[in-house]
Amino acid sequence: MFLSTLLPARFSLSARFFSTCPKFKTIKLTDKPPFPLLKHSATVFSNFGLHNILLDGRLLLTPFGNTLSTSSLSLATLIRDEFAAKANQLTRFTDFPYTLLLSNSLDLTNSDMFRHIRSLKESISTDTVLFFEKADLTSQTASSIPDLDHLSDAKLDSLRDFDLNLIQNVFFNPVLELFSSSFSVSQLVTSDNISKTPQQCPDTISFINSFLDSLNPFQLVSALSAHHNLKSIILTILFLKELISSHRALRVSRIEETVQSSHWGVTDTFELEEATMLSQLDRCLNFYKLNS
Repeated sequence: MFLSTLLPARFSLSARFFSTCPKFKTIKLTDKPPFPLLKHSATVFSNFGLHNILLDGRLLLTPFGNTLSTSSLSLATLIRDEFAAKANQLTRFTDFPYTLLLSNSLDLTNSDMFRHIRSLKESISTDTVLFFEKADLTSQTASSIPDLDHLSDAKLDSLRDFDLNLIQNVFFNPVLELFSSSFSVSQLVTSDNISKTPQQCPDTISFINSFLDSLNPFQLVSALSAHHNLKSIILTILFLKELISSHRALRVSRIEETVQSSHWGVTDTFELEEATMLSQLDRCLNFYKLNS
């Protein structure tokens, strides 16, 4: 899973976030520890404007040994509550989404940031919303394709009458237009062949690069998490800027899977994947906002 594999291998660039705490015993965030990380009480300890997490009086550290601290009391409270909900239970990294987002941010190195930002910049060449066959849509056809932010059997049944490329046009074109108009950049270039990379205009590339270069470590981790789920830097930026909802962004990114489900039926696995992704998207957006 993305969040547990993002962890870098060395010391954090975030030494400035370290607490000058009184001496506490410590406990390190671990995936699948052989014992509960918390047995009794989780508390927030505030010190010089930073908020730390104490688990049964022990100072929580990241997997790489950095103090898990934040300047946001709201975020610290969310992390405290994550642990309180899992008291006396064996846990995984995935049980603590806000904790892991903060941990990944604090453990980022300069080289990690450079590598991740470069990867996100390059992802425009494989962006999922840029590869589809353009089609001429009548207003009647467009209105016949249902809104799919929230799925239902009736909505899925109605998709069977339409080709995938028509559905992609209905959902992709407004997203591309929204991106261009919202950020005053050139019209996005698309491709109808997966082997042919669309070349974007310089002003579009410049905007995307500037946005990514401006991210602090916490915002970068949010962007990486969103991009992992959406497979699109276009959707990721729109989502983090709150110009598109998590439901709509996920539906656009998973339109092929949705069309397939209209023919074969929605499985429990499909529904579980969607619920998990939506939860991750909503949390990473909140984390992004708390650290902006």
